[in-house]
Amino acid sequence: MHALRQQLQAARRAFDPGSLRVRLTLGIVAVVALGLGGVAGWMGWQMQQLLVATRKENVRYIADRLASDVATYSEFAAPTEAMQKAVARNSSDGLLVWLGRPNGIADRAH
Repeated sequence: MHALRQQLQAARRAFDPGSLRVRLTLGIVAVVALGLGGVAGWMGWQMQQLLVATRKENVRYIADRLASDVATYSEFAAPTEAMQKAVARNSSDGLLVWLGRPNGIADRAH
């Protein structure tokens, strides 16, 4: 028991929290941790901005494409059928297209 107590005291003396080595090591660890955390946060923010911008661009593309598809299908079919064909053409598994008319009736496809 006495030998264990002496070893613990020797270890405490070897690890001096006020020593230059310990302070430099802790400082470097803190700077690296904050730096990596900052880079990870910035990358996450940039990825989110890119995802939002891509989604907006995709929605604009679909809206433009939908209008031109309705115009094209309207040449050969009734307006309601043309709209249904355009919605079906621009829909996919992960996308819900929903069109509203001035009279409040909505068409949707997914």
